[in-house]
Amino acid sequence: APNEASPRYSSPLRLTKSATVKARAFAADMPPSQVSEAAFTIDPNLINLAGPGWRVYDAPGAAIPASNWQVADGIATELSNYCVGSASDTSPDKERPGTLRLYAPGTDFTDGELTVEMSSSDDDGLGVAFRAQGIDRHYLWSMDAQRGFHVLACKNGSDYRVLAKNTEGFALNQWYKVRVVLDGPKLTVYVDGKPDLEVSDRTFAKGAFALY
Repeated sequence: APNEASPRYSSPLRLTKSATVKARAFAADMPPSQVSEAAFTIDPNLINLAGPGWRVYDAPGAAIPASNWQVADGIATELSNYCVGSASDTSPDKERPGTLRLYAPGTDFTDGELTVEMSSSDDDGLGVAFRAQGIDRHYLWSMDAQRGFHVLACKNGSDYRVLAKNTEGFALNQWYKVRVVLDGPKLTVYVDGKPDLEVSDRTFAKGAFALY
């Protein structure tokens, strides 16, 4: 336990690796306080959303000139509602090109897990692309509140195929934890710990990921 000879901290403590921090207060003519203890985990697999490896790709043909991605306080936000096509088409099988914020160093990612947390104040689609080998060659999981669906699709050049879908949608301004598990051809997406969509497809074996 900390004692009067322990290091004294009068300013914020910066941690560079996982650690358990114990603290105790001392004052003249008073007994020591109880020991306060907290464990901090530094995850080496976290990717810096503000790092230099990110690239933005906007699908051509939108009504506005460009997307507007911003990063603040560890959150990446797209503020422009960038999309291509008609908002009146409610089919989950319809391709809805938009903007991708792609993590370029990840082109050799193969099997493993990708976890993101996402929320939207707009009822249009958002999601994550993975095993991306280009702006028009990737898998895409997305959810749409306005039209009420989740889809898992394969974009391969001019070919766009919805591999699986449901009628879940999402609630505005609610955070969702989305986990993508890649195991060879088996692609499984979980939302808040529950299975959402699962398919087997061999179109892409590796590639980067992107925010959509």
